[in-house]
Amino acid sequence: MKSVLVTGASTGIGEACALRMDRLGHRVYAGVRSEEHAHGLRQRGSERIVPVFLDVTDQGQIDAAAKPIADGGGRLAGVVNNAGVARGGPLEYLPLEIWREQLEVNVLGQVAVTKAVLPFIRAAHGRIVFIGSIGGRVATMLMGPYGASKFAIEAIGESLRGELHPWGISVSVVEPGAIKTPIWDKARQEADRLERALPEEARTRYARHIAAIRRGIEMQDRQGARPDKVAAAVEHAVVAAAQLADRYVSDRFLPDKAIDLIDEAGARMRIRRMTAPPGVHEYDEKIADLRREKESAIDAQDFEKAAALRDTENQLTGKRDAGEKEWKAGGMDAVAEVNEELIAEVLATATGIPVFKLTEEESQRLLRMEDELHKRVIGQNVAIKSLSQAIRRTRAGLKDPKRPRGLVHLRRHVRGRQDGAVQDARGLPVRR
Repeated sequence: MKSVLVTGASTGIGEACALRMDRLGHRVYAGVRSEEHAHGLRQRGSERIVPVFLDVTDQGQIDAAAKPIADGGGRLAGVVNNAGVARGGPLEYLPLEIWREQLEVNVLGQVAVTKAVLPFIRAAHGRIVFIGSIGGRVATMLMGPYGASKFAIEAIGESLRGELHPWGISVSVVEPGAIKTPIWDKARQEADRLERALPEEARTRYARHIAAIRRGIEMQDRQGARPDKVAAAVEHAVVAAAQLADRYVSDRFLPDKAIDLIDEAGARMRIRRMTAPPGVHEYDEKIADLRREKESAIDAQDFEKAAALRDTENQLTGKRDAGEKEWKAGGMDAVAEVNEELIAEVLATATGIPVFKLTEEESQRLLRMEDELHKRVIGQNVAIKSLSQAIRRTRAGLKDPKRPRGLVHLRRHVRGRQDGAVQDARGLPVRR
């Protein structure tokens, strides 16, 4: 049984990750701050969940949390550094104590935990995961401390990835967007605290900023995805990206090549969602043509025709606006999922390999390969069986690394056979 440590597992993403790992059959050391949260995890999980009291700013608690891991064999398949807080306010009025608290928890706490468990990670050739944020890519006004901490995590993750690469230890930074967790209640409390703490001058000067932050909190809370759905989507996407990248991208290393696939797939989905459907663009073209025709009619002083064209233009504009409204109401703000199909599509575009065909019921095609080949090839039973077995071994990752994946030689002087072989290959798991 593999063991995993998840910090900040009391609520939200950390809790969802801990329960997800538990359901996958791992022993989960779940970092919590109270007996109430520990009891909740025990009730919702199995006996594999081991709550540990863990304040990432307290070295004594970090050492105490590491002890059961050492006693349990001293091997850790992964650590998920999720513990964190969010602090903010206008820089010119924000006390340095707030900055220190923010960086102590979100940055130094993550580093301290990672240092403490790195020997266990190394022993198991495990993985280190930092839960970052989209705030580590784009900073928001009044959220300088939080953004600084998440930008720091990006840098730490990238640096550590290079340091540990020679030992095969993967380092990843996950950057969630809006997630429906208790963090938004805490954000409301933080906004209230900020307004109370600021002097009257600051409240007046930054009134619009604070109001905008409050609107943002409500929007994110309303639109955020559920943590359990995020945990499932992250698991599915990361596993698919890692498997496909490992199989088809040979000139780079994990986790970089898998992370790049996920980034590209996410960007592609975002562009598609932000692009209006063809019907809206068609209306735009028709309206533009009508306007040019109307201008020509006005120049020719044919005002009756110009009025008729104006009425038609108004009707098309109304239809166009209705279509755009329907498009925006049809899921623009809904949570979209980067799945295996989209990752395979990105990989197919980048490599030229029709990966999307390989992910569709591949196991069934492999099992019936001999039957499909026997429909067109008479005799050659031994050759067909050997070829099918070799391909199945390759696809299962059991091939001899010193031997090629396979070679199908098509003799050009027998055109019928060549065409038949090409036809046979359609739908089979081949790499061009």
